[in-house]
Amino acid sequence: PSLGLEILRVAIGASTYQIKSSNASGETAFGEETGINHVKLGNLIIPTNEDGSAWIHYSKKPIKTIPIWEVLSSNYSADFFEGKILIVGTSAPGLFDLRSTPLENNVPGVNIIANLTDQILSGQFLKRPDWIFGLELITGIILALLITFFIMPLLTRPFFKHLKDPCIIGFTTGFVVSILLWHFFGRDYVLSLIKQR
Repeated sequence: PSLGLEILRVAIGASTYQIKSSNASGETAFGEETGINHVKLGNLIIPTNEDGSAWIHYSKKPIKTIPIWEVLSSNYSADFFEGKILIVGTSAPGLFDLRSTPLENNVPGVNIIANLTDQILSGQFLKRPDWIFGLELITGIILALLITFFIMPLLTRPFFKHLKDPCIIGFTTGFVVSILLWHFFGRDYVLSLIKQR
């Protein structure tokens, strides 16, 4: 298991992990072997990709960090840390534990573990259902046909005479795509523009 999962297992006192795969009891995959569906840790259910990895939902709010010298000084009492999960890590560039995330560059690796732990506890996961690949494929084909049969012929006509037609079609296409993206991102779905490894 990852460090984030093991931290949570110890924190909640769970004895083991349960892994649910496709076509397991209570899991529908319509006969397809889609791999691992989720990992259960005590009462926590963590949706995963087919290989057991998980998308991290990076928080926009900064992770609370306390320098170790403050922890060791008398600034914080033991009661302050009671009932909290502490993850000790480094942020010094020379230790080569700085990573890039979708939101920022040079993030300490310990912050990534903290984000994963926080999302599991809060239950706010990024999702990529099995049907979303089909939706991406159909949307791509529709947009390609729209560009091929409507926008490109209009662009070959005299520019000033038909300027409004391509603009209207382009605006409409952009509006529809924006609404779809807003709809899916608002529900924490992951849309992949490139093939995942």
